[in-house]
Amino acid sequence: MGLASYEELHDWSVTHPEQFANKLAAALTLCFQDPPLRGCDTSAGVENARWYSQARLNIVESCFQADDDALAVIAGDEQGQLKYLTYAQLKALTARVANGLAELGLQPGDRVAICMPMTVDAVAAFLG
Repeated sequence: MGLASYEELHDWSVTHPEQFANKLAAALTLCFQDPPLRGCDTSAGVENARWYSQARLNIVESCFQADDDALAVIAGDEQGQLKYLTYAQLKALTARVANGLAELGLQPGDRVAICMPMTVDAVAAFLG
């Protein structure tokens, strides 16, 4: 794209929202189960923009595209201790959460609310 600064990227994203949305989805390697009709629809005004309309996104599949040995999460606690998880470790933790929810009778499409600090466990709960 040849943009040299954040300001140039911002200006380009505002003046080319459709192209920006499409490049963003490609850069993030988003995995759509149903592809969007449009990347960004601003026909009702930018204040009512619709991003990836009619799309269904598989966030878990999108998040687990890296090699199993690659670093997935770095988490710090209040004491400043860091915890490092690879994608393989995060996948295993996420599978434990998903299996636990299934054992409780939850099915795909059911909604679950959580209230917890942003920790590795919260990431696994979100993805599970």
